[in-house]
Amino acid sequence: MTISFKLKIFASAIIFISLIFSYSFWQTSQNLRTQGEINKLTQTLIQNMFEFGGITTEYLNNKNLQVKSQWENNHTALKVLLNKISSKIYTDDDDVQSLEKIISNDAQVDRLIISLSSNNTSTIKYEEELTDTKIRSHIKTMLSEAYNMSKRSLNRLTEAEQQLHNTSSLLLFIYILFFIVGLTIIKLKILNPITKLQHSAEQLALGDYSIRIPESGKDEISALATSYNKLASEIKTKINSLIQQSETLANSRKELLKLNTNLQSMVNEQTSVLKNSENKHRAILESMSDGIITLNHNFHIQEINSAITKIFGYTSRDAVNRKINFIISDLKGVKINSDVFYEKQGLHKKGINFPIEITLNEMIIDNSIMYNCIVRNISERKITHRMQVEFVSNISHELRTPLTSIRGALGLVNSGVLKENPDKTEELLATAYNNTERLMNVINDLLDMQKIDAGKLNFNIKQVNLTEAMNKVITENMIYAGQHNVNIDFIETDSNLMINVDPQRLDQIMSNLLSNAVKFSYKNTSVLISTTIKGAYAKISVTDSGEGIPKDFFDTIFDKFTQNDASATRAKGGTGLGLAITKQMIESMAGAIDFSSIVGEGTTFNIYIPLVK
Repeated sequence: MTISFKLKIFASAIIFISLIFSYSFWQTSQNLRTQGEINKLTQTLIQNMFEFGGITTEYLNNKNLQVKSQWENNHTALKVLLNKISSKIYTDDDDVQSLEKIISNDAQVDRLIISLSSNNTSTIKYEEELTDTKIRSHIKTMLSEAYNMSKRSLNRLTEAEQQLHNTSSLLLFIYILFFIVGLTIIKLKILNPITKLQHSAEQLALGDYSIRIPESGKDEISALATSYNKLASEIKTKINSLIQQSETLANSRKELLKLNTNLQSMVNEQTSVLKNSENKHRAILESMSDGIITLNHNFHIQEINSAITKIFGYTSRDAVNRKINFIISDLKGVKINSDVFYEKQGLHKKGINFPIEITLNEMIIDNSIMYNCIVRNISERKITHRMQVEFVSNISHELRTPLTSIRGALGLVNSGVLKENPDKTEELLATAYNNTERLMNVINDLLDMQKIDAGKLNFNIKQVNLTEAMNKVITENMIYAGQHNVNIDFIETDSNLMINVDPQRLDQIMSNLLSNAVKFSYKNTSVLISTTIKGAYAKISVTDSGEGIPKDFFDTIFDKFTQNDASATRAKGGTGLGLAITKQMIESMAGAIDFSSIVGEGTTFNIYIPLVK
């Protein structure tokens, strides 16, 4: 018999006994509920009987129509209650007899009350007394029977409660007994064999293949024990076979390890050689200022060096496997394996086009055609070339114009034509002198720039009165301002401010700023010079009322050979070195310079010079 079948029989027995006791418990509960209802009705009956007796007595004493109406209502309620009690009583003979007596006496009381109401007045005294006595006797009998019914109902209710308690206790005892028996059976027939099986399995896992489980019976545990014993025997056989194979493999492994050690040594040597070669190759590529791009036969990028990232802004991750035309506009006209560099347009990651030079060489790697593209950014070269051209143009103009004027003036004087006109001769000589001064300024600017670049420009720092220095500069530039119909105004904060500065260089700096302000101001306007204190510095501001500086020119305003418009050199004059020299001189004296400008309104240049502490 299997364990599952035994468990089914045991469970069926528990269910059968549970049903029997549940039915018994239900019957007892129903009896208890019925007895409770009867007891409640009898208690109500006794209460109504007392009320009925009281109303009847009051009626007998008063014989009043209102009291009779109350008696009839109470009597009707009493009859309804008796009918309810009658419907609940089926088997108890005593209660049936008591109920019949109550109903019979109630009928007698009802009849006597009716007869009492219909008596003649001549005989009323004697009959009333007799009827009153009978009515009270009947009511007393009804109360007595109602009390007996209540007492018996209470006894039956107590018996039903005791029976329910006994049934519950017996049912609980039987459940506990079956639970203990069930646990004992489960422990002996299921848990103990499973524990033995678990212990044997643990021993088997630890390597003890000789342990066996006793086989008894034909249930599932016995079948499992048989399977386990068979499995342990097969495992032992397999283990012995594996041990023999392991010994053979161990010998083979030793030989393989020797071969692997030798092979690994050879691989490490070759890997080290290749790695060193690759590192050298990579170091060479990364150190080159020229960009290197490796392309496949479809001109897709395979590798780039760091110079390409600097030139185009794309990292290796961004560029690899993309076609080259996203950074170089086109390769038309580029000859492969040529020593010539071809000029093309490069496309920066920020969307900016810039000039580049490229050369393209073919190579064969792993039987595949590859290309090596060398890229050079020639933006600075182009800018330098443009600046050189503009500088040559500016210098040519700045030198040719005064030289032509000088030559013409001296030629007229030398020819003797103006011997009889000394005033004209003096005017021409003055023109020649002014143009000579102009040539000297150009040459001085070039020499100063050369000294600054070479770090040989000397400074003689002194304590200088700021107001006096500004008045001197204004006086020196007043004639130049007058020639352009421009006034120079001065607003000072404190006439006693002292600054640490080279007075000769300050004069040169302010002359540059003032001449620019006058040169680019509209006629009949003013240039304003103002001084204020800015922390540990004196701030000198020069404001013109000219055209202003475009924003796209802000970043290069202090570069050498730079002017807002190349044509301005010929229209206004100048080499484009003034602001570059000014910035270098100010910073060399521990100062600073900045500017602000609004197109159409004018420009303000600010210089900051250390105050005397």
